[in-house]
Amino acid sequence: MELLVVMSLIGILATFTINTFSGAQAKSRDTRRKSDLKQLQTALELYYSDFGSYPRPSTLGCGVDEAFSSEICWSGLLSSFYMKAIPTDPKNIDLGSCGTTPGCYVYHYCWLGSGQEFVLAANLENPADPDIKVNNSNCPMGGPSRYWITNP
Repeated sequence: MELLVVMSLIGILATFTINTFSGAQAKSRDTRRKSDLKQLQTALELYYSDFGSYPRPSTLGCGVDEAFSSEICWSGLLSSFYMKAIPTDPKNIDLGSCGTTPGCYVYHYCWLGSGQEFVLAANLENPADPDIKVNNSNCPMGGPSRYWITNP
């Protein structure tokens, strides 16, 4: 009987530890997403200062004026002069139509205003993150936990 009680306690503690560890991993991935988008923003600003416009995804073989990190053209968004490697979402899960489909974990770049504006977006895993924003109508991201930044 005592052995069963000890085994039950170990099982409960193991479950608690795994759940806590999973939450910490999700928060870590969210921190990486925010950092990656900030680094992309800086690289895009450097590109803009050289060319007077942000890179247009349609010239790279991406969608009309947007690119997702799950697409092949994503790696060519910026040359290695601006960024050694273009980051992708830690999960990089594309369920199709990520602009409207929830559960996608990809980075989303939208070229706007004839190259004078952009939006970078990602979905966060932690729905309680204080940086979650209402969807940007110019560059929607399938939610519900959207995070986005735009040119300053």
